[in-house]
This record gives sequence, C-alpha cells and structure tokens, in this order.
Amino acid sequence: MNKNISHNNRMKILIMKKRNVKVEIPRTRKNWILVIASFSIILIACKKEVTDNETLAETDMRQGTYFLNEGSFNQNNASVGWAATGKRADNPYLSGNGLALGDVLTCMAIRGDQGFLVLNNSAKVEVIRRKDFRRTGTISGLDYPRWAAAVSDSRLWITDGSIDGSVKIADLTTNTIISQIPVGKGPEKILLTNQLAIVCNSGGWSRDSTVSVIRIATQTVENTVNLSDRPVDIEFAPDSSVWVLCSGETVWNADYTAIINETLPRLWHVQPATGAVLNTFVAGEMGEHPLHFDINNDGTLAFIDGNALQQIDLSNGERSVLLSRPMGSVDVSRSTGQIWCASRSNYVNASRIYQLNAQGMVIDSSHFAGIGTNAVLNWP
Repeated sequence: MNKNISHNNRMKILIMKKRNVKVEIPRTRKNWILVIASFSIILIACKKEVTDNETLAETDMRQGTYFLNEGSFNQNNASVGWAATGKRADNPYLSGNGLALGDVLTCMAIRGDQGFLVLNNSAKVEVIRRKDFRRTGTISGLDYPRWAAAVSDSRLWITDGSIDGSVKIADLTTNTIISQIPVGKGPEKILLTNQLAIVCNSGGWSRDSTVSVIRIATQTVENTVNLSDRPVDIEFAPDSSVWVLCSGETVWNADYTAIINETLPRLWHVQPATGAVLNTFVAGEMGEHPLHFDINNDGTLAFIDGNALQQIDLSNGERSVLLSRPMGSVDVSRSTGQIWCASRSNYVNASRIYQLNAQGMVIDSSHFAGIGTNAVLNWP
C-alpha cells in the first residue's frame, strides 16, 4: 500500500489485504516554445547519467527538472531524479549521501539553495543542498507529514496529521518543531501568499471539506472555507485568487464490502482573503478521485490527473481529454508552459513521463522516472 494514493481507496486496500513551488513567469512566445520543446526532448533522451561522488560534486543541480518518486510503501526506496542539459542523476540523494532517502516522498519544497523532502511514512523532512543533494539535516517530531512550504529563511511550515491535523512550524536554524497551528482533518497541500497560508484539509483517514486560511504574521486561522469532499490540491490564478481541487468521497457500507455512495470531484475558485467562493466546476467522473492539477500560465486552463489527463476551460467548465490513460501527476512549467505528467503507478515499476507542449500535444513519452512519480518540477 502506498500512503499517497487516494484516502478513499486506502480502506478498501486494507480490507482486501485482511481477506491497503512555483514561480510565476509569463509564457514565452510560440516560436521559443517550439525551440525549448525540441531542446527538452534532447535533454531527456541524450543525457548522461551522473553517479559517482566526484562527478556529483562537480554538477550543480539547482536548475533543471526534478522527478519526485514516492517509492513503494515500506520499501525505503523513495527518490528524486534530476535532469538537465545532457546530464541526469536518477538518485543523487543516494549517490551523494550513501543512504536511502526514506519511505513515501510526498513533496519537495524549495527555498533558495535548500530543498526540503517530505517523507510521509518515514515521518520526517530531509533538508538538502540542492546543488549536490547533500543532506544537511533532518526534521523529525512529525506524525503524518504531507506537504511543506518555507515562509522565510528560518521557518518551514509542514502539514501534519492523518485525522486531526495541524501545521507544524520548524525552526530551520535548529531543524526542530517549535509550534503548531490546528487546522482541519488530514491537511495536504499548503500554498503561500505574502501574508496568508492556505491549507487543503483532505480528511485523511476521516472526512473533511474545508480549506483553512492562516494569517502568517499572527499564526492564526482567519477563515475556514467550506467546499466539497476532500480538498487535496491548490494553485494560484493570475489575480492571486486560488483554484482548489476536491477529489470527492467514497462512502462504504458498515463492513466495507461495498460502495454505497460517491461524490463528484470538483474545482473551486476561491478568494482566500475573504473566503468568497467565486465559481465551481465538475472536475472528473463519479468515482474518479483525481489528486493533482495545475493551471496554464495565463490562467485560462486547468489540467487534471485521474483516469485520463483532462483539460478544463476555466471560463465555462468545459472538459476535454488530452491523454486517455490513467495519470498520477500533472505539472506546468512556468518557464515554457509545457505540461509534464506521469503515468499512474503500480508502485512496482517506474512511471512513464509524458511531456506535452502548451497546446496539449505530446512531444515526448520515451522517458521513465522512478517508482510512483507524483510531480515533475522544472526549476526555475
């Protein structure tokens, strides 16, 4: 069982086993997109693997593409792959530190030259130098960490909790937890503005349908916005409002032998400063339960994983399918507008990476990352 699969399916899997940071950069001109797209294909197809410590020390990994791989549950094989012009490192953390990263990687937060790798089942955050992936510290004292965001050079906020949840605040000068802010059940992704932190409360092993809006300066919850079942992902719109993906609920009978109800996944448009709900659209089919989405650079389209990679027109909610195969992640490059997604994992084999241009056409699908890829981050 993998802890980053849909919370709605975890109970079913358990029963079966008993009888389970983005920088906004305007999109480039079309001709440059085509040039960069062709260059990116060469980058992935022709890169030379970087493995030994001496070569790693000479390779600066602060820019390029990161592949976040959850690994298999309880196998201690989570990893981050990296690729750039003519080079790749499939597991630079292991190569550079001589030890495995941990169990179930759910997030990589970035601030300056540092990276923060959230390991859910290992209940820790590994702090690394992005230049060479050398480990500089570990943040422990967590129960069920899911996401992290650096609010300053000295403070990292971490969502934590499988049922009752909180945002843990870590002091990065000592890598210790110094305080916490209660939020909803099963907090997942956290998104930062200059003044606010917005937290998706997914329900975890229970149930929730809210987003918590926290004033960073006072560390207090200012608004709790009610949406629909299981908010799991959140992204900015160009005007600093946000879109929230709610994956929907699965309701089982008393002995968990049959599903008696499902709720639809939905996208919600929210003004976090006031808590006002501006719009909502259906975001998939009944029982689909997508976990990730992203928005194109001009804020007109959303791309959602699930049983297929789908596109939603954010002006009217019209949905269309870009790739008719199950996907486990989707991310938009802020520098090129390209769409990167990973095939849904069986948590045994490596995930296939699909690279699409800004118009939604596949330009490469020849690359495999690690086991259970849940994000592809292009930096910067």
